[in-house]
Amino acid sequence: MKTFPLATIAALAILGSASIEASEPNIVNGRIERVEPEGSLQNWIDRQVANLQSPAWIAYSVPMLEGAKGSCCCSDGGWTDCRLETGGSVKSDTTENHRPVDLEEPGELVVFLRAAEGRVQRIRLFSAGCRVDAGGRTVLWLGATDPEESLAFLDSVVAPKSEKSSASRGLTDAALAAIAFHAAPRAFGLLSGYASDTSNSIHLRKQAVFWAGELYQPKSLPLLRQVLAEDPSLDVRKQAVFAISLGSGEEATRTLIELARTNASKEVRKTALFWLGQRAGRAAADTLTDAVDSDPEIEVRKQAVFGISQLPPEEGIPLLIRIARTNRAPAVRKAAMFWLGQSDRPEVIDFFEEVLRNR
Repeated sequence: MKTFPLATIAALAILGSASIEASEPNIVNGRIERVEPEGSLQNWIDRQVANLQSPAWIAYSVPMLEGAKGSCCCSDGGWTDCRLETGGSVKSDTTENHRPVDLEEPGELVVFLRAAEGRVQRIRLFSAGCRVDAGGRTVLWLGATDPEESLAFLDSVVAPKSEKSSASRGLTDAALAAIAFHAAPRAFGLLSGYASDTSNSIHLRKQAVFWAGELYQPKSLPLLRQVLAEDPSLDVRKQAVFAISLGSGEEATRTLIELARTNASKEVRKTALFWLGQRAGRAAADTLTDAVDSDPEIEVRKQAVFGISQLPPEEGIPLLIRIARTNRAPAVRKAAMFWLGQSDRPEVIDFFEEVLRNR
């Protein structure tokens, strides 16, 4: 069971419930103005942004990737209005008329672009049906938009793809997330290009790797294996291991096991063992135990002990007790004792009583 994909939680929190029709977004505290763009989407946005006299939001919808799920903004257990201008959310009523339904089927992704000072400053993403607080701004609504035109525009936001300031990096990250959620074949092609081109920034490669693993497994596994084999950055390779761990299928588990057993990098092996520890199953337990007993690096063996501690107690506790009793490496036995000390299960207490009696 995976317990640590915090980035996944944060990413899905920006999405809301689905609407099959490209109806107007559910805007409060703002004014919707319907517009019909002429020419390509990118050229129209460029012209519009250049001519705006005050900040405004441009919004359009595209089909959302099948299998993507999310819900509208919530806080302290209640549904809220998502805020465009300041980020976050504001408290809303929770009547049945306004309570969103979790997304179960493919729907529409609504892309919001904040335009001011002659440029797109911010991108926000929601599913159709979310109540969105526009902060008193006008929302120029383009309606349903050709996904290929949308991808071309978003790709232009991602480029140039070198290291950027934190402000422009945030815009790039949002554009990358929007690309990932498009229900269009070219979306995965763009992610693959960002991830595999080592002339791109490390940050961009890591973000592309994450989205490929989060939304496109098992299709993305060859790409992630390529990144592990070829990317010069250890940070990117470790991100690829994490991205593989986001998959729930047997192929993802087998890939993690292979990495934990055979990868030449100590850090990659440690990362694979960490994420294996979040997955229950005999294969994961066997691989972790093998690493404890035979990996040539003591730090990898200690990481494997931690991985065992993350298994369900009925699997992990007996293995930790065996390691604490029999492993030849003092550092490994010490690690097992430490993680056993985090449990109050009766068999652990019995083991510590036995150790104390025999001192």
